[in-house]
Amino acid sequence: MPARSVTLLSIAIWCVVTVLGAAAMRAEGVAARRATAAAQSDKNTPQSERQAPEGPENSTRPAPRPTFTRVATEEEKKAATGAIEAQLTAFRNNDYDKAIQFQSNTLRRNFDSVRQFREMIQQSYPQFARCRRVEFGATRSTEDGGALEVRAVVTGQDDRVVRATYVMVREGMEYRVQGVEGGRPFTVNTRDIL
Repeated sequence: MPARSVTLLSIAIWCVVTVLGAAAMRAEGVAARRATAAAQSDKNTPQSERQAPEGPENSTRPAPRPTFTRVATEEEKKAATGAIEAQLTAFRNNDYDKAIQFQSNTLRRNFDSVRQFREMIQQSYPQFARCRRVEFGATRSTEDGGALEVRAVVTGQDDRVVRATYVMVREGMEYRVQGVEGGRPFTVNTRDIL
């Protein structure tokens, strides 16, 4: 491949990744503004007029995303990342009975069996199922420390790298996985770019 083609391809890929990253950041900003507006609305609505919260027993919709207002303490970050690493180790060891225990109670109810959970992880999140390495980035917390947002970069056995944001919730004395945003391989068809 001529050097000019390689350069053009590199520029095209950089442009696509930049545009997608900007779109994701805009989406996060919109979601944060909506969450703030909803919280503000709840403050101004009398308790008697508020709708009952929709929990997992009333709805299949995911719980609203918590609002992260501060940097997590080292103790909070260590507890949350320890749970994530333990789950990734269980995935790598094909111990899904143990791995599912790191999911929140709410998330665990989405699966009829450990087998169904294993199939979902292996099909939808192969880099997590066969994680070779994980690196943690910024970790933010709700004001009370009841939920954390943990940014992670996961490298699979296939050397594919994915970025993910874990939402962890405190259940009892431990943090458990409430959800994972991202984490899926990003594929670019160069024919669509050039």
